[in-house]
Amino acid sequence: STYAALHVTLVDTKEYFENTPNILRLLAADNPELERKSLIPHRERLVGGEVLIGELVAVRADHVLVGEVSGVASKVLPYDFLVLATGSTYRSDIKTEGASLEHRRASLQLERARVAAADATIIVGGGVVGTELAFEWRHAFPHKPLHWVSASDALLPRLPGAHALVQPIAEQQGMHLYLGERGLSAPPGEDIATTRGTTLPAANARVFWCTGYAPNTRYLKDARTDAALAAALDSDGFVRTRPTQQVDVPGFGRVFVGGDICEATRFGNGERMAAYAHVHAYAIVENILNAAGCRGEEGM
Repeated sequence: STYAALHVTLVDTKEYFENTPNILRLLAADNPELERKSLIPHRERLVGGEVLIGELVAVRADHVLVGEVSGVASKVLPYDFLVLATGSTYRSDIKTEGASLEHRRASLQLERARVAAADATIIVGGGVVGTELAFEWRHAFPHKPLHWVSASDALLPRLPGAHALVQPIAEQQGMHLYLGERGLSAPPGEDIATTRGTTLPAANARVFWCTGYAPNTRYLKDARTDAALAAALDSDGFVRTRPTQQVDVPGFGRVFVGGDICEATRFGNGERMAAYAHVHAYAIVENILNAAGCRGEEGM
């Protein structure tokens, strides 16, 4: 196979691949078959490569630093080609950095139990994640009060025409909508206040904040990272890339970037969705094969 000429080392904080789009359903309902398809051990899929459980700490021109403890480098990994696909983090536990598969399964089970035991659910955020979670929770707990807060006057504001479709269904299903009201940050268990003076009791409610995400690019800000690479970050911490998915920094053509950490222009309407990660991955693989002097037809 063409790919046999390339040795792949996968570095991840987890021992498994997680299909994030399915997690919102698993946070609401127990579905063993969906869970089996959504949490897949890396070693089942990466044949002939190496899996290293750890955290990327810093990036240099020909090697990376990896640590088992956040911020502490313990291993040097040289590379010919580097793919940065470290994703994003939400305020609530939609994603996880827990290393073991057992831990993740237990955390999903615990979350479902918390929602089932709550008197009400509160979702803050009217984007893609908030919308999907609202309807998953409503389907799983049809009689539990659900309060949904959105800073925008429209649900799914970056998707033209979506609000007109979603709002009537949400109201028909008995959701309490608070549009144009930004939820103000509050410690766990304390009431949620909005910019329009609404107060939502949270003591016996399960609250999920779906108000955006932060890119996992702190390693590019590390003092040990090449300063030129650090300059590739935009003001929000996302990475500027070329259409080839190469980092947009002269002299670093062997460094590719994919997924949520890419700047908004690499996504339709700026929405970071899994479908675009597939597009990024295809471009990255093809370009690495070309740059390495091997064509992908035999292994495709």
